[in-house]
Amino acid sequence: MVFRADKYGRALRVIGQDLEELHLIAFNIKTKGKGYVIQGYAEEFERVEFQYKSEDVERVNRERQRMRSGAPRMPDFRRLSQLLRAVGSYIESKNGRLRGISKQPKSVPLFVIQYDSGKRRQEEAYPASALQDLGLRMYKRRKRVEP
Repeated sequence: MVFRADKYGRALRVIGQDLEELHLIAFNIKTKGKGYVIQGYAEEFERVEFQYKSEDVERVNRERQRMRSGAPRMPDFRRLSQLLRAVGSYIESKNGRLRGISKQPKSVPLFVIQYDSGKRRQEEAYPASALQDLGLRMYKRRKRVEP
């Protein structure tokens, strides 16, 4: 399977769902080949590290789709999975290549995004509230496009 930039939103949502269960207070997500490496610290400063290959993301995404039932509902844009989905979609909209995302333990959660756009390396920082707004705007745009 070819690792395509237009799947950052989906991949990061899947990874975010797993990170939510771990209750990490800080983490770094880095792209590595056709996958991702995640390093972080849980609430009691327990260090965690794991990897996702692109096929892992696709498999987990399919499993979670089968588990969903009922009518679609509006996502909670405060959840980490939705914040990371917004980051991924933002990178896709820039035709960028994701390099990494980090979140450090601060009173106001700040996400630092590193990506390549054209021949330039970019680094941008956003509070969680800005990513929530971005996620909501993207959701509304998707709903207008769907039949």
